[in-house]
Amino acid sequence: MKETEKETQAHPPSQDSNKTTAKILIVTGSCCMPWMAPLDVEARRAVARAVTDTGTKAVIEVVPASVAFLKSALWDVRKQLTETYIKSHQVGLPVIIVNGRIISFGVPEVTQIRLALNASKGRNEPQGEENE
Repeated sequence: MKETEKETQAHPPSQDSNKTTAKILIVTGSCCMPWMAPLDVEARRAVARAVTDTGTKAVIEVVPASVAFLKSALWDVRKQLTETYIKSHQVGLPVIIVNGRIISFGVPEVTQIRLALNASKGRNEPQGEENE
């Protein structure tokens, strides 16, 4: 899949899920730092797993960091990534954003994403298997 492609995943809704579609943004680092490709793959898998586990209908957009840094809507992400790098010299990519809320910097845990997806549906439990 190309970095700027959008991928839509529709899953059969669980009995109590609502009809809203979650918007998930994955900001990747492998565009500029090829050594980050395995981290991007792990993040995509975690997102896909959480979407499946929660029965959420989602639109997943993968955006390279070089593009994300130019989008004014993602200035908070840029600011936080820069601050993290200045303080710790760690690159916090990939970044996972669910419905406009930053969920994680770095490879996320499936539970983090499940919680965010369920919160958007009004549920508080992670739903699905224990943390991966």
